[in-house]
Amino acid sequence: MPDPILVVAAVVAAAVAGIAGSLSFRADRLAEPPDGKRRRRGPSAGTVVVFATVAGALGLAPPSGTALRLVGVAILLGAVGVVADRRSRRPLRPALRVGAEAAAAAAAVLLGLETGVTGTTATNLALVVGFVVAVVESLRLLDAAPRAAAVVAIPGVAAIAAIAADTGHYGVTTIALALAGGLVGLVAAGTRQAFWLGEAGCLFSGFLLATLLVAVSPATPAPLSLVVLLPVVTVPVLNAVVVAVDRLRRRRRLTERRPDGLPHRLRALPLSWSLTLLLLGAAQATVSGSVVLADRGVAPAAAPMGVAAVTALFLLVVASRSRMQRSSPRGLSPATRLAGLGLAVGLAAALVPAALALVGARSALAGGAAATERALAAARKGQVEASGAALDQAEAAFASAADRLDGPLVSLGLAVPVLGPNLSAARTLSALGVELAATGTTVATVAPSDLRVAGGKVPVEEIRRLAPELAEAAGVLRDAVTTTDGIPRAFLLPAVRDGVADLDVRLGDAADSAELAASAASVVPAILGADEPRRYFLAIQNNAELRATGGFIGSFGELVAEDGALRLERIGRVAELNQGGPVVKDLVAPQDYLDRYTRFDVASTWQSVNLSPDLPTVGGVIAGLYPQSGGQPIDGVIAIDPIGLAAILRLTGPVDVAPWPEPITADNVVQITLNQAYIDFEDNDDRVDFIGDVARSAVEAFSTADLGGPAGIFDALAEPARGGHLAAWFTRDDEQALMERVDVANDVQLSAADSLLVVNQNASAGKMDYYLRRTTSYDVQLRPEPEAELLEVSARLRVTMENQAPPEGLPSYIIGPYDERFQPGENYSYVSLYTPLEVTGATWDGAPLDLEAEEELGRNVYSDFLSIPALSTRILEAQLQGWVATQPGGWYELELLHQPLLVDGEVSVSVSVPPGWRIAEVEGARLESADQAVATLVLAQDETIRVRLVADQ
Repeated sequence: MPDPILVVAAVVAAAVAGIAGSLSFRADRLAEPPDGKRRRRGPSAGTVVVFATVAGALGLAPPSGTALRLVGVAILLGAVGVVADRRSRRPLRPALRVGAEAAAAAAAVLLGLETGVTGTTATNLALVVGFVVAVVESLRLLDAAPRAAAVVAIPGVAAIAAIAADTGHYGVTTIALALAGGLVGLVAAGTRQAFWLGEAGCLFSGFLLATLLVAVSPATPAPLSLVVLLPVVTVPVLNAVVVAVDRLRRRRRLTERRPDGLPHRLRALPLSWSLTLLLLGAAQATVSGSVVLADRGVAPAAAPMGVAAVTALFLLVVASRSRMQRSSPRGLSPATRLAGLGLAVGLAAALVPAALALVGARSALAGGAAATERALAAARKGQVEASGAALDQAEAAFASAADRLDGPLVSLGLAVPVLGPNLSAARTLSALGVELAATGTTVATVAPSDLRVAGGKVPVEEIRRLAPELAEAAGVLRDAVTTTDGIPRAFLLPAVRDGVADLDVRLGDAADSAELAASAASVVPAILGADEPRRYFLAIQNNAELRATGGFIGSFGELVAEDGALRLERIGRVAELNQGGPVVKDLVAPQDYLDRYTRFDVASTWQSVNLSPDLPTVGGVIAGLYPQSGGQPIDGVIAIDPIGLAAILRLTGPVDVAPWPEPITADNVVQITLNQAYIDFEDNDDRVDFIGDVARSAVEAFSTADLGGPAGIFDALAEPARGGHLAAWFTRDDEQALMERVDVANDVQLSAADSLLVVNQNASAGKMDYYLRRTTSYDVQLRPEPEAELLEVSARLRVTMENQAPPEGLPSYIIGPYDERFQPGENYSYVSLYTPLEVTGATWDGAPLDLEAEEELGRNVYSDFLSIPALSTRILEAQLQGWVATQPGGWYELELLHQPLLVDGEVSVSVSVPPGWRIAEVEGARLESADQAVATLVLAQDETIRVRLVADQ
């Protein structure tokens, strides 16, 4: 955003330059009579405007980008006008002047001036060139009357400046204000003398007026923006129409300068020149004011056109009383009549076939979209044949729409403003529909309908066979996304624009899914032992005794994958690993892991290996320790807890596990394994082994059952995987990358955004976390830097921890005490706060708390051991302060990372911005007010909240 003081100074400088330039010449040197013959040689008033504007705009508040390039082209065009002004005896030929205007407009387009109002690049170029030439020539025709062109141009340019400032187009604002300032200074100095802008001033000012009008992006969305903006040139265009019609009827040349426009007609009423200019200036100012009000939403969008129509009618009625109207015209020539008829026929030929084709193709496009939806729904259910049939229907519907839209007569509609881009978009959509449906049909044809997991065996060779076709389909979809992204949307009708946006989102999702499927098809066979047997460590986690990745590992297993089948070769207690191998083991881990957790004797206490919340880190530690603890080298780690076991049991059905008296099902496995078994089993061995026995039965059932197609398996496992209850880490990079893409990695990645992770870890050895309930509130105040590249964050974190465990009535194995340090039912937890910010103060249940400060996973970590007595609630509060990077587009991003808990905690977030800033857009939250966004959610998986900040104008 430019410095407002410099912008004001630029306008004042331009005005002063205009005044000084005007006063530096005698009136007879500034005067340029309508016949183009000057009494003396010298710069015209228009030349003064050129240099005044350039001095004001570029000297103090230089714009950049397209706006600066437009000024450069305007200067070159103004130079052509200067030459013309000095050729008083042999004026510049109209064809050369109009050619220079057209060349300047074309250069502006090549330098970045864009419009998508028609359906092709060529017609857009032609339209911009025609519009610029029309506006420049209209201003020239007004310049036949002294001061008229300058007086009328000022309100139009000022309106453009106001609209540009409202929408952040500060380069356009600077140029428009400088031009307005120069014209105001010129008019102020020339109130008592006649002056004309001349060729230089008209070409320069008219070119900037037209191109800035094209360059500005109003708040009103297109195509309605045309209705709002075009009235900015109402008076110049009305004057040109009056002159053109009159000259055609009188059979005079259109390009010559004659006193026959609106100013001279009003002057002949008779009105004084001052009153005439006041009337014309007030008329354009009224229309321009309605334009600004409509774009700001104060007036209806149609108001400017209405005001322009009333204003034009008023001026025409008043001018019709002029004495100039008393002479009878000769009438239109036959050639003019024929040209008008040809123009009308051409417009009808371009408009009617295209409009009818669009209407006719609408139902076919809707039918194709509906058939595609049915195909996708069937594919998600694994119904390959139904999906292929629906895709055939979609292809036929889209082909029908394409046939309607591709006719040669229909193509003429591409040149029609507004209609053209809608026709082009409909053609693109129908062609994409045909291609995508054909691709989907091909994939459905090559995909075997019996791609199912039977007897626990995955058809890995069939999956590999599909990989090339899936990769090809993903490429087609990604190309389609690129195509839809490239559809100009500014002038699409709302229904078409919404359809394109919706398709873009759907194609993006489909392309991501196809790329994921292609990647999985190339990687999964190797994971399942298609090339050689793979061996994986099975970590069975117990969430009743929390660790960072879920729960402590009380039992473990060894899974072998071979030729698409899994088998469980070993299962045991981690006590075996604690006692296995040498007493001193080599602990290989990242330095931050070693710094934080070596003191907990991780190398010899397997119950503590997963103190880090990042499963890839934990997996690496396990891979290093397991061979030293009596195991074989492994290719990865699979972590599962009772919630993950419940997902497997939904696929396999119930299992019988001795000595439990009833089947273990998806509905009761969590409650039985994490609580009821500890109450019912008095024998310690049965109690300790039971969760491992349930895992063994579930995994064996999974490795032998008929599980159905991939879609059903994915649906059953996706939610617990996103929640961290079923996770995997692999030693090979491409396989681990796939786990990250499918949300099975349970990882904590580096981030430049704000983030928050709260971790509880049981330190009393009881099963107290079965009774833990945790809620979190995070209130954030943001203070952007002036350029909003960094955000200063002040936050208040409040973590409420409720211990619902009773102090008596349950076995000591559940509620303790583990030793004399604890009370029965006491939850003693190692609590850690992961954040990029600094904790400046903390309290525990209102008392000051000095948290230990460390670093891990690219974040600050603040920790302490905290006690929550039975049937009580304690609150951890922390004040945080720091800086985070603003994400592209001005977004503040908050990543809410989660720890897998038995009962997911509720999180509430509030984000506030200071005066001078407002929240323009939110994702994952709701906008409470212009300066506050809020969100309340159950943190069952990692979530992201995004808030886009903009400066108040």
